[in-house]
Amino acid sequence: MAGAIEEPLQANVQTADLEELRQTMLDIARVAKALLRGAAADVVILMDNQTWLATRGDFQAGADATVKRMMEQRREVWVEDALLDPDYRESPSVIGAPYLRFMAGAPVLLENGAPVGAVVVYDLEPHAFDAKLAARLTDLAGIVARDFARIRLVRALRQNEEKMARQDQRFRIAIENAGLHVYEVDYVDRKLYKAGAEDTFFNTPKTFYDLARDPWESLHPEDRTVAIANWSAAQERGEPYRGEYRMDRGDGTYVWAFGTARVIADENGKVLRLVGAIQDITERKRAEIERAEADAANTAKSQFVANMSHELRTPLNAIIGYAEILQEDLEVAGMAEPVKDAARIRKAARNLLGLINEILDLSKIEAGKMDVLVSEVDVRALCDDAAQTVSQLAANNANTLEVSLGISARQEPMKSDCGNAS
Repeated sequence: MAGAIEEPLQANVQTADLEELRQTMLDIARVAKALLRGAAADVVILMDNQTWLATRGDFQAGADATVKRMMEQRREVWVEDALLDPDYRESPSVIGAPYLRFMAGAPVLLENGAPVGAVVVYDLEPHAFDAKLAARLTDLAGIVARDFARIRLVRALRQNEEKMARQDQRFRIAIENAGLHVYEVDYVDRKLYKAGAEDTFFNTPKTFYDLARDPWESLHPEDRTVAIANWSAAQERGEPYRGEYRMDRGDGTYVWAFGTARVIADENGKVLRLVGAIQDITERKRAEIERAEADAANTAKSQFVANMSHELRTPLNAIIGYAEILQEDLEVAGMAEPVKDAARIRKAARNLLGLINEILDLSKIEAGKMDVLVSEVDVRALCDDAAQTVSQLAANNANTLEVSLGISARQEPMKSDCGNAS
């Protein structure tokens, strides 16, 4: 039978409960002793097949037979004369010291019906059954049971508070690491609940009255009008507000924030609460601004190159044209050496025009719009043109220019973009 009782005990009673309730149990034992005019009384708890006595405040081996019987039957027990009761007359405490004759008690039953012990009264003289006194014993056992329930409830509440505190701590750490500030404006209780990285957005903590007076006060003047318009549009659609804006911290600095908020109203449309969150997006916005500035700079550079190339092309085309006319006139006049000089001028101008075109090609490459036209190139002619261009420079510096082509270059054509093979 002891094994059948142990299982609910493990789930319902803790040693800490017994220590906290010991004074209550001692008081109950004194009342029980006085009511039944017994020689002794105690509150006995059976736990792990050991008996805990309130009068001693500790455990002793074994379990009292009266307690076991009450817990087994889950009702009060009244033994008028133990010497005449076949269940008790052979008990060591009856046939030996302290020679008990009377035993009575009531089981302590928890709210789930589990028996955990009993309120017991003993005497050295027999006692006739008294229904009223037996009922009082049951009442006293009920007081012990209710105190058990109270202690367990307090412990559960305390554990729940600790659990909620840990959850709140984890939540706060998470939202702070995410650069979030969460808030709730309660217009009914006129309170502001908040958590997270408030100091990221406000140099001075905000109060309920700050937000109730003007929730847009901290927004940058240039962003406020757009934010209010977007808020009104979201309200009309019945959707949460979402937007990006700059916030004045109150110390002369601004922080970019992504905000979301929603109004909670009752069935009559009365606003009860404003719940929202803001996240620091300053780094993202700074990167976007820097990228936009870089794109603008590239666009300006490309435009400048295009304009300058156009401005340079116009005079170069004129030079090339005049060089061609001059070369033709000199050829007609039969002036061989000046013809070569005019040809060099035209060639140099064309090379310079090619360089300008290549600068434009760089801009096209950056824009991903470069077209490549592959065709065969005469390597010998290409090298001769290059040598002719730099030969005068070499001669002016007393240098010797030699051009050497491999067999494959002389015999096999090369494929390249003809417009960029110079």
